[in-house]
Formats: sequence, C-alpha cells, structure tokens
Amino acid sequence: MWLSPQDRQGYRPHVTIQNKVMPDEAQQLYNQLVSEWKPFNGFGEGLMLWHYQNGPWSLVREFSFMQNESELNISAPIRK
Repeated sequence: MWLSPQDRQGYRPHVTIQNKVMPDEAQQLYNQLVSEWKPFNGFGEGLMLWHYQNGPWSLVREFSFMQNESELNISAPIRK
C-alpha cells in the first residue's frame, strides 16, 4: 500500500472547509459561505476538535451528543 502514515489511519469521515490559507483568504471564504449557506438536516453523534500543528494534528477536545451508547440527545451537556 502506498499511503502515507497519516492516510493509513482508520476511516473517520470529516469535513474540511479550508486549511493552510492566510487569514484574509479565510475571511473571504467565510463571507461567501455565510451569504450562500442553505440549512439542512443531518445526524451526528459528536464532534472531535483537532488542532493542526504544522504537520501533526492533536486532539483538543471531544464533544459527545450521546447520553449513553443507544440514545442520542442533542441537548446533552458537553463532556470533556
């Protein structure tokens, strides 16, 4: 297999809007997305916040929307 170590990690679907750009370019995209955004319905079990450190990524915090393994509660408190 010819994948880099970063790409050989397990499947974790995610959304990247933009990275590795200057702040003014990020602001331009933000302004465009805000003006064009169309709300939609979706489902999520939680959120993992990562910090890019010029190469490696480090996990900052996990936000779970689950009260337990079988129940989804969108208003559940954020857990560290």
